[in-house]
Amino acid sequence: MVGRSDGTIVGVIGLEVYGRAALLRSLAVEPAFRRRGIAGELNALIFGLAQRLGVEELYLLNLNASDYFAKLGFQRVNRDDVPESIQATNEFRLLCPQTAVCMMKRVSKRVGHR
Repeated sequence: MVGRSDGTIVGVIGLEVYGRAALLRSLAVEPAFRRRGIAGELNALIFGLAQRLGVEELYLLNLNASDYFAKLGFQRVNRDDVPESIQATNEFRLLCPQTAVCMMKRVSKRVGHR
């Protein structure tokens, strides 16, 4: 998903779904557009998508945004406790260093939906 301002992409976020678990990917907002709520809007959209897709747990790796994601309800987890489908991703195996913080958030089910 992307956030735009006057047709220009100013933020991005991604989701890799593996059954009931998903990997939150690449939340980024252009520096000149930070502190305007764009990251929050992108997160809200991706959480809604995760709900609609039946995702129960969202995982992420990060190097410097743990406090931000903790405010959104993510909690630190041990990388070894992450589902194998998520551990097998390139992000876990190759792209993020072992020093990256692993976090997880349970996705609440939408009321009135299955």
